[in-house]
Amino acid sequence: MLKTTYKDAFRSIQLNSGVLLSGADIGHIDGAEAMKALIDAASGNGEGFIGACAGGCRFSAVPRITRFSRDGEVFDRPVGVVVIKWDVRLEVSLLDFKADNLLRILNDSSILHINDTADMLNMNTSALNQAGSNLIWCGDLSGGGLLVVELKNALCVGGLAFDTASDGEGLIHAVFAPQVGSFFNPDDPPFNILYLH
Repeated sequence: MLKTTYKDAFRSIQLNSGVLLSGADIGHIDGAEAMKALIDAASGNGEGFIGACAGGCRFSAVPRITRFSRDGEVFDRPVGVVVIKWDVRLEVSLLDFKADNLLRILNDSSILHINDTADMLNMNTSALNQAGSNLIWCGDLSGGGLLVVELKNALCVGGLAFDTASDGEGLIHAVFAPQVGSFFNPDDPPFNILYLH
């Protein structure tokens, strides 16, 4: 039993660090090949392709469960879990140290052209009040297929942080969260996780 479990475990280990896409529609994606074609198209034309990641991603989705009483007795789970909210975060480190990536992370910012040799990032402090787009992280699995994490209406909530290194890789760090309206539908969580074969 242990040998079988050990061997099978390596069929689902993530192989690469994945890529990050913005605004892509994956509702029609029916398998790994279709997803790879979408990534190839996005990286080729630059539309919605944020870049390659370093170290994969860190994803968390923690449900907040309500407590209510029945006949004067309080139950956490009397019949089923009643989720009133999801606390969701997707953390990534991007290898592509480009101005366009900084713009996507800073939401509603823009590039201010100073002269022929200089550009400056123009920050919009109201960015967190703006509507976001769906964000998709995708990486290969060792047994074949892809792991996909989708955040709905995602915005960068961690601000901007980046590292530089002498003769090393520059990394842009970002934390994203889905923005959910006042009406929460427990049957439609603000994220999707897909295994594509």
